[in-house]
Amino acid sequence: MNHKFIIGILGIIMLISTTFLSADSSRTINYQGYLTDSSGEPVNGTIGVSFYIYESLLTQMWMWSESHTVECENGLFSVVLGQTTPFQDSVFNGEDRYLGIRIGDDSEISPRTLITAVPHAFISQQMSGDIETESGKLVMKDIDGDSVIVMESNFDGTKSIVGSIKMFNPQPEPPAKMFEVNADATSGASLNLYNEIGQVMGFEPTPFNDGYLMKFIDPGDDGKLLEMFGNHQSNEAGLYLIDPGDDGHIVSLTSSPTSGGSIKMFNPQPEPPALIMEIASDLSAKGGSASISVYDDTQLLESHLEPGILNLVSDAGGVPGPSINLTAASTYARVGIGNDSPNEPISIGANLGSYYGEFVQIGNTDAGRYSGFMCGEDENNRGTILWYNNDNQLRLGSRSAGSDYATTLVIKEDQVAINTTTPGSQELYVVGDIYATGTITELSDVSAKTNIETIGNALELVENLRGVRYNLHSRLAADMKTSADRQVGMIAQEVESILPEVVSSPADGYKSIDYSRLTAVLVEAVKELKAENEILKQRIEALENAR
Repeated sequence: MNHKFIIGILGIIMLISTTFLSADSSRTINYQGYLTDSSGEPVNGTIGVSFYIYESLLTQMWMWSESHTVECENGLFSVVLGQTTPFQDSVFNGEDRYLGIRIGDDSEISPRTLITAVPHAFISQQMSGDIETESGKLVMKDIDGDSVIVMESNFDGTKSIVGSIKMFNPQPEPPAKMFEVNADATSGASLNLYNEIGQVMGFEPTPFNDGYLMKFIDPGDDGKLLEMFGNHQSNEAGLYLIDPGDDGHIVSLTSSPTSGGSIKMFNPQPEPPALIMEIASDLSAKGGSASISVYDDTQLLESHLEPGILNLVSDAGGVPGPSINLTAASTYARVGIGNDSPNEPISIGANLGSYYGEFVQIGNTDAGRYSGFMCGEDENNRGTILWYNNDNQLRLGSRSAGSDYATTLVIKEDQVAINTTTPGSQELYVVGDIYATGTITELSDVSAKTNIETIGNALELVENLRGVRYNLHSRLAADMKTSADRQVGMIAQEVESILPEVVSSPADGYKSIDYSRLTAVLVEAVKELKAENEILKQRIEALENAR
């Protein structure tokens, strides 16, 4: 075959029509193809074609092959595959198969063609079994003679009275029923599903044939697990979750188009099952209503929810304890804990009075007591936000790993203190270091100032200041939560004699320096120094020019 024709083979077009013959005929496949040369012209004449069937697209070992000499007329040819080399069962007993074609001595055409309609019908020749019929009955059996499907009916000459379809698992012996459908002209139809132990599910008419019942069953003891029913006469429906051990109800859900619906939960033991909770709706009331009731093991009502009110009450020895009250009205909603008449959205303990807005209030009027919030892991790892009655302070504190309880933040009237409960006169009093990633600014607007004058003799002031290195006393460093390491700074008493404006004397007796205010002195000192430098520079230039 010349090079031009090889190129034509690479562009081959195949139109495949596969026909599978009946099981009692020979195993052959009718194949039709259409060949063109490289210029797209249909091929005429006699050509040798080899066919191969592979297990996959890329495997090199073919499962079947056959060669034919075909007669092409205007590109069309046909051939019957399987006449020369019969198909074995293994060729078509798997998944997809791929057809490879080789023209003459050329390489196999790539890619191979997926045989999308694999003739698995060949395998049908191996099928065997039996179908038996008798009056009103049809039985399908497998190859071993075991019944797998049984259909039967009773017939009185005019209509079928009772009919059924049953399916069996033939192994192991004896055959086990897996599926059953029954139709009864009097009682209705039913459906049952089974596993190897027994029945697991069923559909059947309700006892008065006014609806249907679906049930799920524990095949081990034939106890019901779940029931669902629908009544087309009363338009009611329900669902029951059942204790399989004694068939006692655990949960029931029922509905009624007139009275509403309910969800009930039961304790199945001891008999009879005891109601422990009920959620009910009442459609008879104007606009409808709903309620939730909770019962103890003696069937006494402990908690109840109805439109607008939920009341939870503990009862120890017949004496009501602290209650939880939830109240909702058209204009407000409130929760009371230990408070039967809350006056805020959440009230814990005593009422603290009403205010404009909405609040969570925690009240305690006893002297020396605290009220507030607590959260944490255990008594050694916890945090609190507490109101101290004696000091009239709101404190935020914490304790970690059993350490001494530490107060981190104190708010009292117009003061805020950090790491101390005894702040000085400042509005913000901090014991310890302050770290800021942003800026700390002070009011400096000209409109807020009067008696403004430029600082004079700034260089002299700076000259009189003394910078020192020092260590804080270890006791003082611990109390003030700062480092006892070597530091740099100034002595407040020395600075006070030079710049009293930057020194303050808090109530704790320790003087302090506002280092930020020293900036103004340093600015003017630098300006004075620059002016002196300019004068010296001019003198030096004059001396150099006079040479």
